[in-house]
Amino acid sequence: MNQSRPNIRKIPYKHGAVPRRSAAGLGVLALLLLAGFAVPASAQEGNGTQDPACDPYYTYCEPEEQSDPDDPMNQGQPPSPTGQTPMQPQPTQSWETDCDQPRTNMQCNEFGSIAMPSQVRIRGEPVEVTATIELNTNLQNRGSRYFLFSFRNVTEDGSNPIWIQVTDFSTPNGRVEFTREDHKGAHEKNYWVDIVDLPVNQPITVTMLVGATDRGAYSLEALVMAFDRGYAPVYDSSGSQASLFSFTLLSVNESTGDNRDAHAGGGKPGFNIPGPTLGVALAAVAVAGIVAARRLRA
Repeated sequence: MNQSRPNIRKIPYKHGAVPRRSAAGLGVLALLLLAGFAVPASAQEGNGTQDPACDPYYTYCEPEEQSDPDDPMNQGQPPSPTGQTPMQPQPTQSWETDCDQPRTNMQCNEFGSIAMPSQVRIRGEPVEVTATIELNTNLQNRGSRYFLFSFRNVTEDGSNPIWIQVTDFSTPNGRVEFTREDHKGAHEKNYWVDIVDLPVNQPITVTMLVGATDRGAYSLEALVMAFDRGYAPVYDSSGSQASLFSFTLLSVNESTGDNRDAHAGGGKPGFNIPGPTLGVALAAVAVAGIVAARRLRA
């Protein structure tokens, strides 16, 4: 009766090893084993990263490269599985570091920053609301010429019960010079500043006396926006319109009554900006669009 022979895997002998083993050969092999030379040190230490296909008895196995903890490139970084230094995080833009203040609605971008108190209560007496603005650049390299500073309260039904009187528009160096005031009424104040008068890299403080003719919850909004000579919006390096937007929620528990000075506009009369009136109208359309977009984000 024929018995099936078991499948025996033939072990390949490397480096010209002879398959026949004499007694002398076995003795030499035993001496080598006792001396610790037959198995590479990496295999004796039980390196768990060895390739399973790598047989240390017949060929030399390269140990996996490990990261050097003393390497300055690896200081403060955990070694990756491949021994390579992890990718360094991208540096934070300077204007992103301080754009988080408590009880403040604040926006920061390449153009600059703007901050207003998040909420103010009105209880029968007008209150002061301050917008703090700081511009990082005048965007002259992108064709800017005029800058609009707009402060407004606009309601959907058109009642616009909030009145605004700008009492201060200045920097530490003095009052900001503007070339035009374009007020739509007591609820909206617009100031146009020429690029030659624009304060850059210094805080601009705009203080407003704010009242209300009706009770309710309303929003006082502030917008700064850059335009070119033709009153078209200017774009920053990211492709976004160069603008800053913030707002304060007004909780009116009791009306303050009307204010004639707010209707009169107050402040320093400005000179008309050279250029067609149609350009200012087109700028107003751009302002309306960006304000609507910012309201949705808020």
